[in-house]
Amino acid sequence: MTPSEYLEETRARLRRDGNEVAEVPFTGGPVLVGTQLKFRLRWLASKLHLFTFVACAPDATAELLTKLTADSLSYATAMKGSFKGLGVEIGVIPALVSERVLPDARQLAERRPATHLAAFTLPIVGPFSRGDL
Repeated sequence: MTPSEYLEETRARLRRDGNEVAEVPFTGGPVLVGTQLKFRLRWLASKLHLFTFVACAPDATAELLTKLTADSLSYATAMKGSFKGLGVEIGVIPALVSERVLPDARQLAERRPATHLAAFTLPIVGPFSRGDL
């Protein structure tokens, strides 16, 4: 599977899951972004703005994953951050897919989700060749 095929398949899956999907320019190139709003009474009537970011790279490194995570959180906060913390949470899932995942990137993705003021990030990394991310 090529990177463009993977992104098209992911675009379709995000739409099927109820996301609004767009392509956003980031420093390292265009990134696929899926957004959706989740609301649950059991979350104390909180709203969760969930952002899924998908980027492809020849090699997945911890440095690239860290940059993608930071850029993704900045983008999500800029889009929904004005009401953050008042019953509004932001969830950011940056996914870096690559033909080759380096051990430092895998170790970074295996850590616990990072929390920020009324937001969390959960970076993931994986190969697109298998199509099972």
